[in-house]
Amino acid sequence: MRNIINISVIFTIFAIAFVCFGLNVFAATRLPHYFPEGMESANTISGQMELYLRYLNATNCFSTDGKAVSRMFNNSIRIEREVFGEKVIFIFDPWKRTGKGEIVFSDFCGQKVISQEEFDLVADDFIKQFVRAVEEINYPYYKDLEKLAVAESFKQKGKGLNEEEFRKLLDRPIPEDPEGKISFREINRIPPEITKASFVKHVKAREIHFGFISALGEVWLHSGVTYISLQGRILDYLNGDRPLIMAHEAIHANALLQNWPLSEGWDPELGASLPAMLLPDDKIYLSLHSYLKVPRELIHVFFGYNFEQVRKEVVLFDYDGNLRIDTEKFDFYAAKLEEAKRELLAFFREKAIPQFYSDPTFWTSLGEKLQDKNAAIRIMMIQNYEPTILGGNEETAKWLDTRKYEIMNIAEESYKESGQPSSGDKEGSVHQKFLSLAARLGYNQDDLLELAKKYRINVSDLNNKSEEELMRLFLGILYKENTEKGEVK
Repeated sequence: MRNIINISVIFTIFAIAFVCFGLNVFAATRLPHYFPEGMESANTISGQMELYLRYLNATNCFSTDGKAVSRMFNNSIRIEREVFGEKVIFIFDPWKRTGKGEIVFSDFCGQKVISQEEFDLVADDFIKQFVRAVEEINYPYYKDLEKLAVAESFKQKGKGLNEEEFRKLLDRPIPEDPEGKISFREINRIPPEITKASFVKHVKAREIHFGFISALGEVWLHSGVTYISLQGRILDYLNGDRPLIMAHEAIHANALLQNWPLSEGWDPELGASLPAMLLPDDKIYLSLHSYLKVPRELIHVFFGYNFEQVRKEVVLFDYDGNLRIDTEKFDFYAAKLEEAKRELLAFFREKAIPQFYSDPTFWTSLGEKLQDKNAAIRIMMIQNYEPTILGGNEETAKWLDTRKYEIMNIAEESYKESGQPSSGDKEGSVHQKFLSLAARLGYNQDDLLELAKKYRINVSDLNNKSEEELMRLFLGILYKENTEKGEVK
């Protein structure tokens, strides 16, 4: 009898474990209800690009596209959690509980009632991805920033002191402050140690919204408010399910890394793109995103990778928004780009970012003087790398050497006249139209601006044109561009 009972108990435990294991596997592989059916992910640039465009179209109901009316989130479902020891409120804007107790999900195509289980999966997935963005991406990259920035500041300003004495001095009050509340660290804007809590800590309770906005994510500096769009979560899934968009927004929200007025003198979008844009998981943002025009330019100059030439070789034909791509060539070039990404991933973490934060007031002031928010990155790159754009570093060095006096004269004259906005910066008022047009055509804004320049179109003349008129204009240009290559069988 005892043996029979023991065997029965063992069998029952085994059966329960098997069932539970099956449920866990199901839960682990199940996606939230707002994901389109048949979701895939990819780890090649051609694969990610195809899926990126497919799911932007498939989730068009999640995009405001500038046409949606205002929305309110007063009655949206809220969940308060302690994250890294800080109080964080997660607000799920499109999910609301009715007077009957039902959970209703709304997008721009309608609304439906979902179960509590379906909402719990949404909430748990979103919160988990945010925590992963900090734990797996941002914190490991920035945890040594304070140590590296202080070491760099010591090199520049620590005469007569050793590094330990210099570090102690940083946290002493400045003599000019009678109340003794402002330290040398604060006056020099050198950030303290970055912790995981730094990415959620704020003077007020931190709000992280999951909902509908005109971008994949947004942050209002010093507000304590972060927004992630449903499309942003879906597109992160394509990158091997790595929360790169959330990592980008969490850097914006970290007041130790980004704050006003420093945001006026350098490019906070580029700052928030580090390290996500350089991680091997992401294959497309560095090549396509409008925020990353300057890194693309610098990679071309210092590593010889010509993004524009790659695009021309890879995009074989555009059938009115239906792109024919040479996937083998696309993936071949992407492998070459990974070499530059690996180098820059380490360079920014170990040198460029610490150098900026060792004296951010200087770098942002220089950016304002030069009217170039990317002045810091341009200068740091030339300090550490040799340009190779003219067929290699030797050929490029020879060309520069024969023209060094001419270059210095131009630089001196330019510096004297700096401090005013560029007279050529005319595209501001047409910016949103270009973004919308680029998304519809499968290009980025920079590509369209370059085409306008090539065909001698003055961007300021486009201000009064509608999106439909711009579409017709650029479709004609793209037809000319692509028919030169011929149709590929």
